[in-house]
Amino acid sequence: MKKWDILKRKEVYKNKYFSVVEEEFRLSDGKTSKYYLVKSCDFVSVVPVEGEHIYMEKMDRYTLRRRIIEIPMGGIEEGETPLAAAKRELKEEMGITAKRFRKLGFFDASKGHSGHKGVLFVAEELTLGEPEPDLVEKESNIEVIKLKLRDVPDLIRQGKITDSHTIASFYLYMLHCKSPNKQV
Repeated sequence: MKKWDILKRKEVYKNKYFSVVEEEFRLSDGKTSKYYLVKSCDFVSVVPVEGEHIYMEKMDRYTLRRRIIEIPMGGIEEGETPLAAAKRELKEEMGITAKRFRKLGFFDASKGHSGHKGVLFVAEELTLGEPEPDLVEKESNIEVIKLKLRDVPDLIRQGKITDSHTIASFYLYMLHCKSPNKQV
C-alpha cells in the first residue's frame, strides 16, 4: 500500500460523538492537499433471526428527515467489547435478548471520510421483552417489525430498505448463514 506523506495533522472539531481531523499531505507531484477525517467509535450491527424471520425496526432518522427500516446498531462504548455492545443495542432498541450470538465479520462503514468499522453479529434463540431506549432512541420512535427473511431482498430492490449498514449486514448474513442454493 502507498504510504501517505502527512505533513500536518490537527483536530478542528470535537464533540462527544466524533471529531474532525484535518491532515495536510504531499501528493506524488510534490504539491500538497488537505483531507478531513471523521473520527468516531466502531459500531455493531445485529441481525436478529428467528427461524425464517428477521426482526427489524422502523425509526425516524433525524439526518434523513424520514422514517426508515433498519436493523439494530450502535456505537461500541469505550472499554466495551463488540459482543457486549451487540447485546446492549439489541436490548435497548428492541427489547430482545438472545441466547446465541455469532460474529460474522466486519465492514468499512464510511471509507470516504472515516476509518471506523461495523462489526456484524447474528442473534438467535431470541426472547422478546421491553425495549430500554436512551433519549435519542425514544425520539426516534422505534417500532419493532418481524419480516420474512425471503422478503428482505425485495424490500431492498424496491427502495424500502435503503440503509447501507443494514444492506451490508443482511448480505453478510446471507453469505454466512444461508446455503447459496437455498431459496430464502
